[in-house]
Amino acid sequence: MEKKKDLVKKIIGVLFIIVWLAGCQSKDEEQLRLAAKTGDLDTIKRLVSEGIDVNAKDNVGESAMLWAALDNRKAIMEFLIKNGGQINIQDINGMTPLMWAANSGHPDMIELLISKGAVVNFKDSKQWTALMWASYNGNIPAMQVLLKHGAKVIDSSAEGWSPLTLAARKNRINPMRLLVAHGADINTAMMWANQRKHGSIVQALKLLR
Repeated sequence: MEKKKDLVKKIIGVLFIIVWLAGCQSKDEEQLRLAAKTGDLDTIKRLVSEGIDVNAKDNVGESAMLWAALDNRKAIMEFLIKNGGQINIQDINGMTPLMWAANSGHPDMIELLISKGAVVNFKDSKQWTALMWASYNGNIPAMQVLLKHGAKVIDSSAEGWSPLTLAARKNRINPMRLLVAHGADINTAMMWANQRKHGSIVQALKLLR
């Protein structure tokens, strides 16, 4: 009986240590993500040297790679990639660092990510691509880089949105013109918008004629 009690105590002790270590690691991982966001490369180097996983995610799938992309931290991104960062790592919505960079309008970051192997036409959980995110937000320099590297202009999301209709949704005339210059079809977009009774999108597309 005493042996069983001792065994239970040992098991509880081991479990306590595991939980404690997990908590410490979780704090370090959060510190890593924060350092990526704020541009603190020295802290990142220290944490990585201590064995923290550069691909560690929080409860919504956000990682240091994603924050570096969002805030255009190129030196940090290069260091993370060099130390095992997954170039196409996804958040809870399936968005990659390339999408975060496109959404925020960072052409230099987009160039870096593509040069390291980012998939240009990767799709998130809504079936949006990086070009769709850049078009929706009217980030022309980001769009230009993506188009240069083969981003698909003729493409659609799960709900049928294309880069052109997403730009038209926000009445972004110059991004719309850029997409048309790269092969986007105004008539197809207008037909789609009419079928779904998106009157404002139809009006925006008419401005291109």
